[in-house]
Amino acid sequence: MSKIINVYYRKGTPNNIEEKLLHICRKLEPDNITANLPKIVSSQYLSYGIINPMATILYNGNNVLLGQTFEKNNELIWNSDEVKFPDGSYALFRDTKDKFVATADAVASRTIWYFFDEEKLISSTSQRAIILFLGSYEPNSECIPWVLSTGSLGPSASWDKRIKRIPPASSLVLDKDTWKIKLEQNDIVFKHIKDSRKNYRRKLSISISQTFEQINFDLRNWVLPLSGGYDSRGILYFLIKKKLNTKPRTITWGLEQSQNIIGNDAYVAKKISKTLGIPHKYYHTDLSNEPMKTILDRFIIMGEGRIDHIGGYMDGFNIWKTLFEDNVQGVIRGDEGFGWSDVSTKINVRYYNGCALCGDFENLRRLCNKYGLKIQDLPSELQQLPSETLSSWRDRIYHQFRLPTVLSALSDLKLGYVEQTTPLLSYKILNVVRGLPDGLRTEKKLFKKIIDSLEPKIEYANKGANADPGQILKHPEVVAILQQELKKEDVKELFPNGFIDDVLSKTMSKESLNKKRSKKQKFIAFAKRNIPKFLKNMILSNTPLNLDYNVLAFRIYIIVYMNRLLKSETQFN
Repeated sequence: MSKIINVYYRKGTPNNIEEKLLHICRKLEPDNITANLPKIVSSQYLSYGIINPMATILYNGNNVLLGQTFEKNNELIWNSDEVKFPDGSYALFRDTKDKFVATADAVASRTIWYFFDEEKLISSTSQRAIILFLGSYEPNSECIPWVLSTGSLGPSASWDKRIKRIPPASSLVLDKDTWKIKLEQNDIVFKHIKDSRKNYRRKLSISISQTFEQINFDLRNWVLPLSGGYDSRGILYFLIKKKLNTKPRTITWGLEQSQNIIGNDAYVAKKISKTLGIPHKYYHTDLSNEPMKTILDRFIIMGEGRIDHIGGYMDGFNIWKTLFEDNVQGVIRGDEGFGWSDVSTKINVRYYNGCALCGDFENLRRLCNKYGLKIQDLPSELQQLPSETLSSWRDRIYHQFRLPTVLSALSDLKLGYVEQTTPLLSYKILNVVRGLPDGLRTEKKLFKKIIDSLEPKIEYANKGANADPGQILKHPEVVAILQQELKKEDVKELFPNGFIDDVLSKTMSKESLNKKRSKKQKFIAFAKRNIPKFLKNMILSNTPLNLDYNVLAFRIYIIVYMNRLLKSETQFN
């Protein structure tokens, strides 16, 4: 998705607004492409700038939708009174006579940030854009424990304490007359609806079919990232079922060697596309020839420090650069909410959802207590309700936290290059899922049965195609960068004396780790890679969590880098 910044002024737009928005848009363009010219629009009260605009954007007067709707009639979506929450995958901004409304989709798959004062309302899909517009930066210490324990900004925090986030299935509504804002929210509720297994399956199948029937795909502009798993295969089968004039194009990425390894994502995806006779292309994510620090820093900048999942980006975003230069407008992603891993403890629920607290990790808790770092609490809205089973709580957290925080941040990494749509996150589908019994959601059981019934029947992958993120962060060059950058003087402004030295003393490169590891440790590492999932869950339930120190060091670097960046970009204003 292109990125957007909207500014609505209470007493009228200032004269220099277009120049200011153009500067911000240019600043946020990826550094490895020649982006499309920014789109700048200015009216009496409302102005907006769009970074690297794609042909898929919908406009209607001052109204803008970035993404895609799953509605038959897009003309209806512009009326915020009649259609408050359209079905789709989008960030939607609507300007009416007496209101300005910014709307997030069912799971906030594209985060909308906002700032509000007596003079203006700024809403944007980039928190960095808002900070640049304000010309000042007020660091938010609340996000630090979340980055340390999860590698994300947590359920609601921004790098700047003045900036807020619009929750899933919610609208931020500005009343222009009273100059007041309010959030209109739809609650995420999992409530078992009693029915037969046959009817559960029928309802879920119908909801998926109806979603694909209503989406207007021009497959000349879109590609489908195809793995060896269920989600993207399900999308492919339902696209083929539509009998469109243009065949879907599929792509897969990973290490060069992965496409020849039986059982690997890349190998299985290639087999599926060949069997179905559809175009397929494989992109290598092997290490880029660029300097390692350039790769790390670009990853942080493109995602605005919202996520630490660097595994698929060690090519320096070359895949996304190539797709953009090939005039691909967008990707159809398999993000979904059909149900998550089997759980047996509360820590399982938090950990599997990427929502673990500092106190959940034995070593991180010890470090926080030793150096006086804050250990965060789980917000009340994310805590287990008395009426919830562990499994229903697990899946509510997935919809309420993992999708809008972790997966949305992963989307943000690519949205500077291409558009994105996530059809499996349709309201229709999610509403059915939230009424299923626990057993049909756990491990996506019912969805998998539906996909298993479709033809052709091809084996599923049991290995990923990308490099192991843990191994990437043990690369000698990465370790050297972390050691160098985290010893600089400004790090002391964020972390207490001794904390960084303690972490770095346990941060090891692959070579030194291999020398130090005993035969027992090597066996444990092998077992972790190869034992069945249910045994992993059993072990995890009875073993204290410990955070890898290289991962922790990288998360600290993200915090340090973002603070340096945002300070440097605003210090002369």
